[in-house]
Amino acid sequence: MGIRIVAFTGLVAFSCAHSANAQNWHPGSVVDRTSNAGIEAEVSAWSPATKWVKDANPCPLLDGELVDSTQSTGGEFQVGIPSDRSLYSVVYCSNDYHPAIMIHLRNGPSGSPTSPRPMRLQGISNDVVAIDATDLAIFALNQLAYLRSIDPESFDSAMGDYAELIAEIDGTSAEAFSSLSAVVASWATEF
Repeated sequence: MGIRIVAFTGLVAFSCAHSANAQNWHPGSVVDRTSNAGIEAEVSAWSPATKWVKDANPCPLLDGELVDSTQSTGGEFQVGIPSDRSLYSVVYCSNDYHPAIMIHLRNGPSGSPTSPRPMRLQGISNDVVAIDATDLAIFALNQLAYLRSIDPESFDSAMGDYAELIAEIDGTSAEAFSSLSAVVASWATEF
């Protein structure tokens, strides 16, 4: 009887320790914005994180907890996020490139990729052309309008639910995100 209790207690302790350290692994890639070639970059994951707090050469630090840090190889990487975190942020840094911060990413099941994939870093020596920015904005609005046209009610509900998730750590960003449904609805009226 005593051995069974000890064995059961050990099994429960192992299970609790294992679940406390459980990670969701997210593959990603980072490429040069112009050539699409994979680049070597430092990639760090933070949770939760809402703002840039310090410039560290060459990588910014965020206000959340650093949960993983890795180096991409040929542009490919993988970050591990504790499974009990609903959101995470990623910082990308590489010599000769502007650093990038992607906030409020969903911590989906292992194997779900980081967003965006690939992350396209802008070279320091290359100017950002206004037409690139507007083309990207038009692309994003058209893609969102397309998804909303399939099922507006589900789209608006999903956007509202995700805004509530963001609101748990960042009210300002949650407000901006929740306004996207109205923007998308007014972008593409019924054809």
